[in-house]
Amino acid sequence: MDLLGLLQPEAPTTQRKRVSDQEYVGMGWSSDALAGISEDGLWEALTYKARKPAEFMDVSNVTVEDRRGFLWRKMTVRASNKTVVEHIYANERKGEMVYRVVDPATRRESEDERVVAIRSNPLRLEFYHRHTSDGYRSYWHAPTKVVAELVEGLAKLAKKLEGSGGTKVGLGMRSRAIQGVSFDAVWKSMIECVRDPAK
Repeated sequence: MDLLGLLQPEAPTTQRKRVSDQEYVGMGWSSDALAGISEDGLWEALTYKARKPAEFMDVSNVTVEDRRGFLWRKMTVRASNKTVVEHIYANERKGEMVYRVVDPATRRESEDERVVAIRSNPLRLEFYHRHTSDGYRSYWHAPTKVVAELVEGLAKLAKKLEGSGGTKVGLGMRSRAIQGVSFDAVWKSMIECVRDPAK
């Protein structure tokens, strides 16, 4: 089940302990460390789920369009027979995938948004609900059990997409750490490749 539709991979240096076993997302919930996948693979999995919700939840009549600055998505949730319209924003600099429900009558976004944030060191996902105007978090009454299942599905999808990608850049990729050369040397090599691609 995809809750969101309805409403530098470095080795971890220290293992974080969960403060409590909470039942609901509440003011925020973080997954355990995600091993065996990269941040790029996780982004690709999040984007794939946003674009193809029917593969992951019980919805029909799905329409997805690329709009300026966001992804527009409309679908019918079969359980309630309710049509949901959303704007989905992906901000890689902040490491956030943001879902905002749109009122079909006024075509205005709600004042609230649900956020999936990618965190590093260790790589994990954080889920929370906040107000769009001031950025303050508010309580999200979503069961952590369902969110944990979503994380597990995203991790599996990320591994699958990374495994089938081959040599394709896809939505982007990062090289491994470049060692034994200076920043200036790498920069000069890049400029030389642009100026003289025949080399």
